[in-house]
Amino acid sequence: MNEPTYVSGSNREASVVTPEHVMLRFQTAGLGSRATAMLIDTGILLLVNLTVFILFGIVLFGNEDDFFLDSGNYTLAIVLLVIFVANFGYFWLQEAFWGGQTVGKRLVGIRVIRDNGQPATFVSSTIRNLFRIIDAMPTGYFLGALVCFFHPRDKRIGDLVAGTIVVVESGQRSPLFQKRKTNSQTALI
Repeated sequence: MNEPTYVSGSNREASVVTPEHVMLRFQTAGLGSRATAMLIDTGILLLVNLTVFILFGIVLFGNEDDFFLDSGNYTLAIVLLVIFVANFGYFWLQEAFWGGQTVGKRLVGIRVIRDNGQPATFVSSTIRNLFRIIDAMPTGYFLGALVCFFHPRDKRIGDLVAGTIVVVESGQRSPLFQKRKTNSQTALI
């Protein structure tokens, strides 16, 4: 019943039959849209990480040259812990409390839902993001991208374990790719 339906080579669909025998169809988000969302989210996290490092390094601890190299100092451990929590929490908390989306996913127009078509839950988001570490191996999300490329429903390992799927938002174009009206187009209307 929950087998994927294929429309064409690049437009993959996943179908779900509800208990009321209503078929829901979702277009799965491919590797390109997922990678675009990931690049946006990575850019945001890069800015957050730099800010955290600068705040801890300069503002809070002064500007001693060897402060981070001092073996009796736990500053580097604290900085790394804060950066890890920020990076993990960014994806986990946004997907759990923002309707299955991060900032990058919202800009691209994709969303995480469960395999049965319902919104992603706190637990499914937690499981999905715990497996992000495995998907990122060996580097640059290579393993996750490889699995996503070959899976018929465009799922990465975290999606397979958590029972989630990333789909394209229906009925709307992504704000990132919408054409803007110019003054000459507006004057014609």
